Amino acid sequence: EMRNTFFMKVLVVMEQLLAKKGYSVIIASSNDSVIDERKNLQLFIERNVDGLIVIPVGLIGEHFKTKALNNIPMVILDRKLEGVKSDTVLIDNRYGVQEMVKALKDEGFDRIGYIGGSPTFYTAKERLESFYSTMKELGLETEEEFILFDKGMNLQRGKDLLEKAFASPNPPQAFFIANDSLHLGATIYALEHKIKDLSFASFDYLSYAPLLTFCRHAVAQPLEEMGEETVSLLLKRLNGEWDNYPSCVVLPPRIMRMGSNGTFSVIEK
Repeated sequence: EMRNTFFMKVLVVMEQLLAKKGYSVIIASSNDSVIDERKNLQLFIERNVDGLIVIPVGLIGEHFKTKALNNIPMVILDRKLEGVKSDTVLIDNRYGVQEMVKALKDEGFDRIGYIGGSPTFYTAKERLESFYSTMKELGLETEEEFILFDKGMNLQRGKDLLEKAFASPNPPQAFFIANDSLHLGATIYALEHKIKDLSFASFDYLSYAPLLTFCRHAVAQPLEEMGEETVSLLLKRLNGEWDNYPSCVVLPPRIMRMGSNGTFSVIEK
């Protein structure tokens, strides 16, 4: 999803690092479509690329088991593919969600809604499962009416899902939101409808986060480090170094909190 700011920021880091080693980057977006993903994969195989960095569409990736990939090093970024042997770079999604839900509870909220993506996506599945488990751990009731998700994790879905929540006469005053695009959409809806008593905790802290009126807590993913680790693994395989294969690097996110002065600061783990 090339319209997603998160992906573009990581891509810039990787492209710069690979250029220093003499590699050019060819980009293809699958637009959340497995069919497009298969086509893009076949295109890269036919182009005889040196290596692949993949942010997969879903959890299942049978098309990545083709023998044609046996001699093409591949690193999977941000997500996992079931049954596919590959180096992987991930974020500790569960820890990030735990801290967001705990932060909202510490502010006095005992009713917390969820806005996210379909659990057919690895990150969406991890974040939804962590939300459920953390709510249970904290002794908070999970109201299924306000556990809202859709296939797309984009701005329009964020607007639509918060609208659905506020169609109820008694929605929660706090929501965990699973990514920046959904967060932005939910914020736009709340502003357009002049909703005041509302607090968000969100996965993804990007440069514009302080402008998002309702955000009190955020999970900052180490975008530069994600790009660096991904490129490091790929270059290692391209150089014929196959020790510790497949490697799985799990990076801890930073927990951010809005201060009284309207700026965010990092909360140490």
